[in-house]
Amino acid sequence: MQFPGVTVPMGLVKLSPDNQGNVWNGGYEYTIASISGFSFLHSFGLSSMSVMPLIGPIETEPGHAKLFPGPSDGPFGGMWTAGYRSRIRKDTETGKPGYYAVDLVDAKTHVALTATARTGWMRFHFPTLEQTHLLFDFTAPVEEKAELVGFTVNKVSPTEIQESLTQRNTYAGEFTVYFVCQFSQAFTTMNAWQTGNYSGAF
Repeated sequence: MQFPGVTVPMGLVKLSPDNQGNVWNGGYEYTIASISGFSFLHSFGLSSMSVMPLIGPIETEPGHAKLFPGPSDGPFGGMWTAGYRSRIRKDTETGKPGYYAVDLVDAKTHVALTATARTGWMRFHFPTLEQTHLLFDFTAPVEEKAELVGFTVNKVSPTEIQESLTQRNTYAGEFTVYFVCQFSQAFTTMNAWQTGNYSGAF
């Protein structure tokens, strides 16, 4: 549950990158030079979905490796087994009170995080001439195993999505995270897929 991301004293959210699998129930390990996503909560008994930018086509066939974060030690780049995980440039990784930033090598995206007492902000600066995506993974490795109670995804306009995620676990009971995605230009498609049974703990 250690994380280099952002929060404020008594803040309701703790935004941070994640790079571990199910080791130590997810989280961040400094010696791993790749990131599998960015999530909203990093506290004992609390977790949330993962948000990850990526470029290139997405294969949604069952069992395809691109649907999963992939191993922390690669392979990366165009390999079909790479998943959506991206290497990072460690010399661009910045963590200080109220701010975190890093450059994703494979996703070719600059990511910056900040937080207020009740909200967190993620900014993704995508490459301009690439096919880009923003992936929400509701079953990514988390701090403590939680039951996915439900989620909503609503397209408000061609440049805005509103979503919510409700989870339940032994430590925290039931809780809901609300979030809004605003894009600088209209997105062309919005898709979803399920790779397994969402009932029970994941």
